[in-house]
Amino acid sequence: MTRYPVARTIKSALAVTALAAASGAVAVYAQVPPSTQPSSGQKLQEIVVTGSLLRRTDAETPSPVTVISTADIQATGYTTFADVVRTLSADNSGTLPTSFGLAFAAGSSGVALRGLTVNSTLVLIDGRRAANYALADDGVRSFVDLNTIPIDAVERIEVLKDGASSIYGADAIAGVINVMLKQNYQGRESKLEVGDSTRGGGSSEHFNASAGIGDLNTDRYNAMVSFEYQRDGRILFTSRPFPYNTNDLSSIGGLNLSAGQPANLSGSYAATVTPGTLSTPGMLTSGTPNAGAVAQLLSRCVAGQTQVADPAQGTYCSWQNGVFGQLDDQPAETRVGLYSRVAARISENATAYVNASYYQNQVNIDLAPAQIEFGTPNNTNFLALPPVLPTGALNPNDPFANAACAATNSCPYALINYAFGDIGSTIIEKNHNLRLVAGVKGDLGGWSYDSALVVNHS
Repeated sequence: MTRYPVARTIKSALAVTALAAASGAVAVYAQVPPSTQPSSGQKLQEIVVTGSLLRRTDAETPSPVTVISTADIQATGYTTFADVVRTLSADNSGTLPTSFGLAFAAGSSGVALRGLTVNSTLVLIDGRRAANYALADDGVRSFVDLNTIPIDAVERIEVLKDGASSIYGADAIAGVINVMLKQNYQGRESKLEVGDSTRGGGSSEHFNASAGIGDLNTDRYNAMVSFEYQRDGRILFTSRPFPYNTNDLSSIGGLNLSAGQPANLSGSYAATVTPGTLSTPGMLTSGTPNAGAVAQLLSRCVAGQTQVADPAQGTYCSWQNGVFGQLDDQPAETRVGLYSRVAARISENATAYVNASYYQNQVNIDLAPAQIEFGTPNNTNFLALPPVLPTGALNPNDPFANAACAATNSCPYALINYAFGDIGSTIIEKNHNLRLVAGVKGDLGGWSYDSALVVNHS
């Protein structure tokens, strides 16, 4: 709503009309001939110009913002900040859940708004940046680990679901999540939750306690402390029914990704070899199968594996990744943290404060066993066993080598496919996050300021 005095020139009136027409609005204006302009000191009558007929909410902002309050968080029943963020419809493709153990930044949780990746959503705490997780997603995308944000100390979550690069930088292309922690908390509160699953695994314990004293407005100080502990048990791949306990979804129209298949570069505890050659002479990692060649077993299948004779792939041992204890539907996770804040009114218009938090999050991820034909960052795809050893003797591990072909240097190389079941495949990621903030905020000369020093270690 804009106020205009009745005394306006024709030029001003036309400008108002043009502005209203450009915005699709209905405007009311008054025109007074120049000869009737009021004299100096005469009080002008005011009329109201309506800028739009569209109904709007009181909380409307130039960009779409979603606010999740403490009551909203409690109503969800979720016990971690990462789970609360998962309820946002804008959080979709590109997000990193803690259970995604195949990521290079395994053990963490990242948010990705509007279908972009985790490095395109900026996460702020009290309007300030937080240290990124020590490992980048796929080694290239940095992000803030949501598992180190104290949910019990959160007052509200502000979500800007729009590009904000012009304000915050390139890491805010998808939007911004601003976590506002409690500023003036009084009282005491504690919660204990214990749960289990009917099919085994996935037990959970969650405890948090908060206490605060003093009112900044009356006592001129406030101090609070919040403690949190959470443990989520492991859910085994094999403890859930079909289709969660198998890699073979061919019965419902899906793919058969059972381990052991040479074509999928997934080995088994009984190695297979395929006759081939080297695409680069002398480089044993450049093996290429011979035309029409199929795999054959070097040893018998072990218990829990099924021998398969496939005309296209050859003979191999098929098995499910969870049969031997590897692979989780949910990894084991333990979180423990402490958050504290002390604030004092040093004048009528200024408040000094110190925030300190320490969070530790440990995730134990059980994956499929290491493969001799697949790995990161050192790929051993197409690893070939030479038919003749450097000593001149035949390689006993290459069943295609014999004296006749060795004499003419025409023996096939053996492309090996194997899973190291005895090495183990557990990844333990432990993130320590320490954050200290000391600052002063208030009003001065009609301006509001908030200046602080932030030290954040991850």
